[in-house]
Amino acid sequence: MIEQLKRQLIGAWWVIIIISLSLIIFGGVSLVMPAVTLTVLMTLLAILIIIWGLSQLVRGLQVANGQAKTFLVVAGALLILLGVVMLANPRVSVATLSFVLGWVVMLRSLIDLILSRIFPAGSRTRALWLMSGVIGVIVSFILWLFPVGSAQLFVQIVGGYALVNGIILLTNAVELRRTVGRRMRGHRTVHKPIDRGEVIDL
Repeated sequence: MIEQLKRQLIGAWWVIIIISLSLIIFGGVSLVMPAVTLTVLMTLLAILIIIWGLSQLVRGLQVANGQAKTFLVVAGALLILLGVVMLANPRVSVATLSFVLGWVVMLRSLIDLILSRIFPAGSRTRALWLMSGVIGVIVSFILWLFPVGSAQLFVQIVGGYALVNGIILLTNAVELRRTVGRRMRGHRTVHKPIDRGEVIDL
């Protein structure tokens, strides 16, 4: 199961790039315009969650393993449902948004921590996934235990997390793409057929 998840993750580098760029744009807008209303933030966040849910759903449909497939499909469907509900109810309080976002970030962080374990110990890829997961867990507890009273401060906290997480994900996606490219060039050099399902150590 671990090797299959690793193959799927490497093959989904373009999905990770889409998610990372969405996070960077969302984070940048939040930090540059911290006075944005919660309604606008809720709408942007809902769209981001739907994009994430769609990516998880697509990856789940591509996985052959039963457990991994079920987890990704269910997680993707729940995220899409949450995003749609948020779009339908954009006017919420800071406390409510903090609670909901805390769970979304926690789910994201747990996935990152799980993904970090499929790469070799000491590798940069594993360290980046681990860093993303740890940062997310910390942000989740901050949102739960220290509710922000100011909407502007809340936007800045969320925007900062999204920007940092997006940069880490983008770095990982670029590394995955380069690794796949190097391996494919290596196969061409020795005139061997390319096994696109082969596991690549990062």
